[in-house]
Amino acid sequence: MTSERFSECLLHIRWTPINIASALQCELSWIEALEAGNEEIPAGLATWLETLAKAHEARSLRRRPTAVGGHRSEHQRFRPPLRTPSMKRQMQQELFNCRC
Repeated sequence: MTSERFSECLLHIRWTPINIASALQCELSWIEALEAGNEEIPAGLATWLETLAKAHEARSLRRRPTAVGGHRSEHQRFRPPLRTPSMKRQMQQELFNCRC
């Protein structure tokens, strides 16, 4: 993986160098060296980043708004699952009986 592709992958998954350094629990200076091309990107890290970036790329392609003005139409908005009063009582009872 090139340093350019490394930076591109971070953009696709919307991570900053600080985010990936935190996720990997490594020094920020090492991530910056990878971005600058001063360090070779390990194969395992490259594979992991490519997989994440491709998943995010595919998801963004599927979620493009289709309505005029860049807004999703009403039927495309998120709708929470329907919960009837009896379902709520059942969930509360299960939580109450939980031996966590």
